[in-house]
Amino acid sequence: MVPVNGSDLMVRLRTRIARRKYMHKKVYAYEIYYLEFPRKLRDQLKHFVGRDLRIGFDVTDEKLVVTIEPMQNVSPVKNGPVKNTGA
Repeated sequence: MVPVNGSDLMVRLRTRIARRKYMHKKVYAYEIYYLEFPRKLRDQLKHFVGRDLRIGFDVTDEKLVVTIEPMQNVSPVKNGPVKNTGA
């Protein structure tokens, strides 16, 4: 854990119930979990916004370790059309 300005910061794990209607009557409900980061971290988190992130969890003895890292771009690099040499 890397403290900011020499102090540990609190991050809160929250949950909410999302409800989606289907078949014009029925409701599908499910929980969504999210983290609230302190405002002091906004400069460090700014470049992660809108990117695909890989997340990992490790749960041991009342501790939850969350690792979040950007996913690598797996799409091939496009250098233009491939030319047929007509061998």
